[in-house]
Amino acid sequence: MSLKDFFNKVSGSDKIYYAEKIGRMNPDEFQLNEPAIDYQISNLGIPREADLVASDEVYVRSYTRDDGTKVRAYYRSKPGSSGKTGISNDKITLLDGKIEYNSPIKNNQMTFGEAFQDSVYTILGQVMPLAYNNLINARYNFIMAEQDNNAHFINDRAELKNIDLKTVMNKIGIPEHSSGVLYDSNSKITRQLENSSTLKAFIKANQKALKNGEIQKTLIDFTPENIVKILNKKDLDNFLGIQHATLYKPIIDKNGYFNALLIDYYDFTHRKGINPFNIPNNWGYSLQQKKLIDNYFNIYYIHKRIK
Repeated sequence: MSLKDFFNKVSGSDKIYYAEKIGRMNPDEFQLNEPAIDYQISNLGIPREADLVASDEVYVRSYTRDDGTKVRAYYRSKPGSSGKTGISNDKITLLDGKIEYNSPIKNNQMTFGEAFQDSVYTILGQVMPLAYNNLINARYNFIMAEQDNNAHFINDRAELKNIDLKTVMNKIGIPEHSSGVLYDSNSKITRQLENSSTLKAFIKANQKALKNGEIQKTLIDFTPENIVKILNKKDLDNFLGIQHATLYKPIIDKNGYFNALLIDYYDFTHRKGINPFNIPNNWGYSLQQKKLIDNYFNIYYIHKRIK
């Protein structure tokens, strides 16, 4: 049986279990889903997530039901797509579990050099959490945000109710109906940004204006100014993960807290010239053109006590 038109008679749905998802289940979740997983193993096999990402299966993002129940993201089979009519000249790839599917467009594959860089950046992710977090969300359908209790996935900009915020996002160039992630003030990523030398310097230089609420929005640049910042892994991580962003309604309130929304659009533009930072940037641009990287927005809620 192929991925096309697969239906799990035990679970009564077309939801597809994949190896990484099963591996993240706690014992209770696995016990609950085990009969359906066994049925899929017998009739379809268990693919890897990368195989599903590369196929034309339907990805269903996480959402919250009316009763408040959170449904995690999952893959499902694509009804009505069985058979191989019209694809006889395409390469058919055999996946783990004896699954056959129509291979994606060939020019959407990484080159050897791109694949090598991908492996390097994955290793660097151990010491560059912000940049790694943003990259993996872009590569694998917000999988990092799904696992973070302090990250809130926004399927569509229409979900945002603040009109002024939407206007700012328009000016930044964030497309309508784009997806994104909102990180609350308890997120480790947010805490790293709020303790950055860049944000500290901004607050110190603008205390009076911030206390008077005079700044509606302003650009903030995480580009390392000197070799000391380049060698500081957190400063470098902030630069690689964000580079330039917008602070929306930054203010120091009466209780001495700095509050702001830091808004960034995860996008790449091709750069020319000899610069070591152009290498990962242009790698991201190439994968973006091949639809292997999603463009999306990040909003970080900064809530920091000013000493």
